[in-house]
Amino acid sequence: MSDQGMDMLMNQNRGGVIPIVGIVVTILIFYFAYKFYRDESKMSFIEKIKFLKRVVKIILVLFVSILAIAMFMMLFVILSSMSLGFAGPVIILLLAVVAMSGAMLYLYYLIYKEYKILINNFEQEIIFEDENVVALKNIAKFSMWILFVTLASSLVGYLATSLLTFLISNVTGLANSAINGELNANVFIHFIICIVLYILAAIFEKSVEIYKENKSIANSKEPEEQ
Repeated sequence: MSDQGMDMLMNQNRGGVIPIVGIVVTILIFYFAYKFYRDESKMSFIEKIKFLKRVVKIILVLFVSILAIAMFMMLFVILSSMSLGFAGPVIILLLAVVAMSGAMLYLYYLIYKEYKILINNFEQEIIFEDENVVALKNIAKFSMWILFVTLASSLVGYLATSLLTFLISNVTGLANSAINGELNANVFIHFIICIVLYILAAIFEKSVEIYKENKSIANSKEPEEQ
């Protein structure tokens, strides 16, 4: 590894950049969450759907923009690594991260398609329909796939960190035997969300079945009453 590449790697840990994007997104989510919590009891069903639809659209645009920028920066890092003499395995790991980010973006797109079916039907008060059940079940399924990609990405990240630490220790001669026991809490939260989505999908599917049975019984009784 060249001295220039080493300096670049070491300088990444010096100082910090103000996470402006993270601050803005956090403030926006806090504002929307507080507004919904405050006004939810006063809203009708349609007003709640329209509010959530508007919020999701804003958050989605921000999320996709941030993810696209992150992928572009990762590609830039890969190209820079090639010119600065980084080891081949590092480049392979970075490419794997880019591929996983692309897969994540595609899965979120699939979820958004199913979400649009749900939100548009709910906005028209079309609730107990098989189309909504399928959409909710697909959202749960794609969310689980995202969890798998996230776990794989975390594993690649751990391997990349270990490899970079190994390369730095070989170049600098400084041993680093610290064991990192940190776990990403977001993975556990995502897992819980996936389980809740599957439960909601099962409950909603059963609700649609009961609704159709009751509707069928009611329709069969109408001729007898006449």
